[in-house]
Amino acid sequence: MALQTFTDLKTSIGRWLHRGDLASVAPDLITLAEARIYQGSADSQMPTDPLRLSSMEAVATGTVSGDTIPMPDGLIEIRKIQVGDDGPEARVLDYADRDRITDLRRYPGCPKAYTLDTQDITLGPAPDGEYPYRLVYFQRFPALSADNATNWLLTNAPNVYLYGSLIEAAPYLNNDARLTTWYRLFAAALQAVQSQDNRLRFGGGALVMRPR
Repeated sequence: MALQTFTDLKTSIGRWLHRGDLASVAPDLITLAEARIYQGSADSQMPTDPLRLSSMEAVATGTVSGDTIPMPDGLIEIRKIQVGDDGPEARVLDYADRDRITDLRRYPGCPKAYTLDTQDITLGPAPDGEYPYRLVYFQRFPALSADNATNWLLTNAPNVYLYGSLIEAAPYLNNDARLTTWYRLFAAALQAVQSQDNRLRFGGGALVMRPR
C-alpha cells in the first residue's frame, strides 16, 4: 500500500500493528510522532535528535520600531536574527535570558539581543528608531490531518512518519515488544533523511577514488 496521504498512514499503522481497532487513536499517534520528529527525544534508552532540514527553513522580514518581533507561525528554532540593512551596519542579535534583556532595556538603542516569550520575540535594548530585520528560522511542515492530507516529509520520507507513529503506539498497546524494533527503524530513517539533506546543503558527496 502506498504511503502518500494522512489516510494511507492511518491505515498502515493498523496494518503494521495487526490491529483493526486503532482508527480513532491513529491521528493522536501521528500528532505525537510529529512532536518527536521536531523536538527530538531525551529518553536515554531511545534518544533522537530533532529534524532540521533545509526545506524547513523560512525567512521573515519587516521593520521593528517597538520592542518585539512577532513570532512566525510554525517556528520551532531560530537560526539568526539580523537588524539593520545588509552591510557593515548590520547586526546579528545574540540570544539572552530575560534578566539580561531587562537590563539592556533600561536605555533605548539599536537591539543587541533577543529572548523568546509566548507569542513574541523580545528585543533588548528597546529600539530607539525603526530598524529593518531579517529572521531566519526553522518551521514545522504543516501537520497532517483530515484537512491536510500530505506534506513534504510524508512525500519524501514516509518511513519517518510510519515508524515514529509505531513508537508512539507502544504505551497504548501496553509495552509492545516490538518497541525496540520500531525505534531502531525510526532512528535510522530520521538519520538518513537528515544526512541526505546535509550532503545536499554542504556539498558533500560520496568519496571517489581516481587513478593518478
